[in-house]
Amino acid sequence: MVKGRRAVRRLGALTGAALVWSLAFPNFLFLSWGNPLFGLLAPALLLLATRAGRPGRVFLWGYCAGLLHYLSSVYWILHIPYPPMHIPGWLALGGYCALYPAVWVWACWRLWPGEGNWADNFASADSHARLVW
Repeated sequence: MVKGRRAVRRLGALTGAALVWSLAFPNFLFLSWGNPLFGLLAPALLLLATRAGRPGRVFLWGYCAGLLHYLSSVYWILHIPYPPMHIPGWLALGGYCALYPAVWVWACWRLWPGEGNWADNFASADSHARLVW
């Protein structure tokens, strides 16, 4: 039961991070405003939502959040006048662009694994010395 609650919380956090990311852009689902501060907040929320996971799961979580963001951001493709290709094009572009946040989240947690306290791990000099480039 605890594992199910954790999955629901993580799904909510990933959805929240993707929607905050989408709100950073103007014309998100026909809203006429965008807030650039959300663009600064979204990567931090995405990293927090994907914390403490195995590399494959972190990649999948980043992909899901990126897919939700890009499908909501490139909705304008659905208004292309050539009807047979607008839905596959929308899905293909959203799926392709979702690879970028997935790789970014995976690389962040691969370079700086979330062991212990995140702030101490990020700020310590030995964590930078352990990096394998």
